Amino acid sequence: MFSSFLFLTYVLLYNNEKYMFDNDINEKGKNLPYSFTYDEILKAYEDCMSNKRNTANAIKFSVDYITKLIALCDEINNGTYEIGSSITFIVKFPVLREVFAADFRDRIVHHLVINELMQYFEQEFIDESFSCRKGKGVLYGVNTMYEKVRECTENYTKDAWIVKLDIKSFFMSIDKQLLANMVDDMIVRLYPENRKKQKLRDLCKQIILHQPQLNCTRRGDLSLWEKLPFHKSLFHTDSAKGLAIGNLTSQIFANYYMNLLDHYIKDELGFKYYGRYVDDLCIISTDREKLINAIPLIVKFAEEKLLLKVHPNKRYMQYYKNGVKFIGGVLKCNRKFVINRTVGSLIFKLKSKFGVVNEKNLMDLLRTVNSYLGFIGQFDSYNIRKRILSNKELIGQWLPYIDVNENDYRKITLKNNPESKRIKI
Repeated sequence: MFSSFLFLTYVLLYNNEKYMFDNDINEKGKNLPYSFTYDEILKAYEDCMSNKRNTANAIKFSVDYITKLIALCDEINNGTYEIGSSITFIVKFPVLREVFAADFRDRIVHHLVINELMQYFEQEFIDESFSCRKGKGVLYGVNTMYEKVRECTENYTKDAWIVKLDIKSFFMSIDKQLLANMVDDMIVRLYPENRKKQKLRDLCKQIILHQPQLNCTRRGDLSLWEKLPFHKSLFHTDSAKGLAIGNLTSQIFANYYMNLLDHYIKDELGFKYYGRYVDDLCIISTDREKLINAIPLIVKFAEEKLLLKVHPNKRYMQYYKNGVKFIGGVLKCNRKFVINRTVGSLIFKLKSKFGVVNEKNLMDLLRTVNSYLGFIGQFDSYNIRKRILSNKELIGQWLPYIDVNENDYRKITLKNNPESKRIKI
């Protein structure tokens, strides 16, 4: 891959003086012919490649990628960029879910937009919004809420109650125009006046209001759509609603959509011990009556301000010592347990993805298993790890090629022997 410097050199030679690259001129000049530079498009491409390098679309795009990036940059700047076709499929585990994979060039645009806006989203987010944020995530969220229970109960010496709420059909229920207005308002308020501001506003509206279900190719087992609940598919959703699961922008924009509710719960209702992961909300308080009274207020706020419904069958309130399930763990006094879904996901992948012994699968096995063990190992899970790594039906065929750390069952490694070196694709 070319360095940024070499790329710019190529562009200047290729395009002569079509675009200017002096920042002082860019920011102060009048009637500039462009908004985004080739260098910024290249950065978005490299970020995209770091996550999708081995996908078919990424490999295809990487052939003559400089010419393609130049064309994409021109389209964005002259206003002719149009969102391409998506690939959609159903994933089966842990539940049936419809996923849309944008075309690779559109993913580059997604990264371009988020690279510009993420620092401003961060200014708006509360600390306890855990999804799709650098340095946060599932494990951070579990550990944070675990400590919040401890702090609220003063190290388990005071009574407390925990409320869990969930948004019904969250991604399918997001109002596109409302979200577009919210994001646009943030850009107007926070993003500095420069050559990119108006183009960012236009791109965000285009991405949010796009209907990928109108231009897509279905892949995989098509019969799975018959088993997918009606309300969980964009193909059956009002055209004014729904974000495609699977895109970076969908994740970040959806997180921002819920930001209004986060601030309502923390700032207006006054709950100090609160956390959210996507549409999974958790509130802890020593004041039971306050929690009871807050539930209908939260339901009303979500319906009136965000046009969302709090799931009527997923509203839980319980005494803290009974434990609470939050994203990847079950939180109890002095203990954290990994949820069965995570363990089941690892077992499912071992059974479904690693049946054929070859070099590629061996490398994938090492990455997959160690990633899960790294997460599961953060919980009280020694017996679970031992049970999985001692199960000959799950990993028996791989034992000639891997070593299992039987001291704590936290990692598998590649055997250093002739047998493991002879494995072929």
